[in-house]
Amino acid sequence: MMGRAWTLAPAAALTWVVAGLATVHPAVAPALAAGSATVMAGAIVMTWRSRRAVRLRRAGVLIGLVALSTGVAAANVWSATGPREHVIDLAEREGPLVSMTATVTGKIEPWGSEHLAFDAVASAVGDGEGAHAVAAVIQIVVAPDDIENVSALDAGAVVGARGSFRVSEAGERAVAQVHATVVELLRPAGGVLRISSDLRRGLLAAVDGLPSDGASLVPGLAVGDTLLVTEQMDAAMKESSLSHLTAVSGSNCALVVGLAFAAAAASGLGRTWRIVVAMLALGGFVVLVTPEPSVVRAAGMAAVAMLALLLGRTSQGVAVLSAALAVALAADPWLSGSLGFGLSAAATGSLLLFARPLAQGLARIMPQSLALVLAVPLAAQLACGPLLILITPTVALYGVAANVLAAPAAPVVTVVGLAACLVAPILPVVASGLAALAWVPATWIAATASTVSALPGDQLPWIEGLGGALLLTAVSAAIGLAVALPAGGTARRRLHGIARGAVAVLAGVAGGTAALAGVLGPATLPASWQMLACDVGQGDAVLVRADDRVALIDTGPDPEALR
Repeated sequence: MMGRAWTLAPAAALTWVVAGLATVHPAVAPALAAGSATVMAGAIVMTWRSRRAVRLRRAGVLIGLVALSTGVAAANVWSATGPREHVIDLAEREGPLVSMTATVTGKIEPWGSEHLAFDAVASAVGDGEGAHAVAAVIQIVVAPDDIENVSALDAGAVVGARGSFRVSEAGERAVAQVHATVVELLRPAGGVLRISSDLRRGLLAAVDGLPSDGASLVPGLAVGDTLLVTEQMDAAMKESSLSHLTAVSGSNCALVVGLAFAAAAASGLGRTWRIVVAMLALGGFVVLVTPEPSVVRAAGMAAVAMLALLLGRTSQGVAVLSAALAVALAADPWLSGSLGFGLSAAATGSLLLFARPLAQGLARIMPQSLALVLAVPLAAQLACGPLLILITPTVALYGVAANVLAAPAAPVVTVVGLAACLVAPILPVVASGLAALAWVPATWIAATASTVSALPGDQLPWIEGLGGALLLTAVSAAIGLAVALPAGGTARRRLHGIARGAVAVLAGVAGGTAALAGVLGPATLPASWQMLACDVGQGDAVLVRADDRVALIDTGPDPEALR
């Protein structure tokens, strides 16, 4: 059974590789698509001729599935290359300022401290009769004051934007980033997108007036709306390894599917209708929160699991995850470069593969119930840590503890907040009451993040880039082996000893760094300084102080680096 569970893993892995290669180097996409088609044709012949050889037939089917998923991924990139290049050519002809018409496809999210950003599909470049039809994904960045009717801006709305056009790096889903000086609402969202927008705005109105930190997290955990999350709260969540709670994560999809399935079962519906109800609820939830990498992955895995249940097959976790990843990457190859999608997949895979061994290892030194509670965030932390190094070269030392404290509150906020969202248009008073109830556990999460992020030595500095990620992978493996590996047998005892030694060295380094940063470091800062040179990554920003006034001298191009 274990071997069958891994059958689809090659499809997911190769699809990820091909999708990443095609999106970063679009010129090779035709060759990759043609190669996959050739392999798939050979697999079909192999399967047809091996009808009596069971193993060869299974191998042919597997090879065909791999070729199908990789071929679709490469073909999708190939088909999008022409329209993407067309948009760039037209924008370059327009000059320094480009006018575009686009349909909003993603959430409106904070971008820095003073701007908003959202994804959109551009449909035209230019104004009036001189406009040229296009079809490509762009990202629009704009200050709130430069948006006409900002309250009606949401997924599904058609906007006109004018601003500078910056071509994105290879591998990005958006062909370019438009820094708009003005965004005009041409047509508000309609249909189901209008309904979902109204529901989300109803939840924002329901939390209005509640104390900010807890209130800002309720829409994020319930429907993925992070507009109310302040920079300080966002930083605290990241430093305490709770950033996955500031918006809808994959676990929310599983929660919605589980609730819908249970409700259908309680109503006396059969298995097929339970699955249908669960899938409809999942589809509605994805529309409500707007698709994000983690939501796409979770929705795909839930859909595959429901299909397997409908067919009467046992839904093995690794096989379900592999199928979901292959389908998602084939449909949207640009997910291969999404760090959020990678974190979501890594967290899910770690829970499937490592949570149980870690719980068994921890149970040797603590009660089993506590071991189970600690194993889940520990598995996710060990798997996601190396990827997070690529964003910020620090390790959150108290991340597992923070997740243990926040974990019981998160599903309560999600369920109660979602209920408030759904009843807001018809029963606003009830929605306000539900939002107040959701605010209580949300405030607990906010307090946990603020407290943990303020502890001395919360962030352990680490090596930047790929080298740091590989080093942390080795450290994570050592921690995992030290916790999970039984000490029986000579070879196991030796490996166990090496792993524990590595963990001991890491603990010593972490403790020394925490002491230096949290206690000794501040003590070395002069109390009456007059001049400080700050390393902000773009030359030195110099602070000069005279009495109670401070002047900043900096010539770097990016003001955000100073914040």
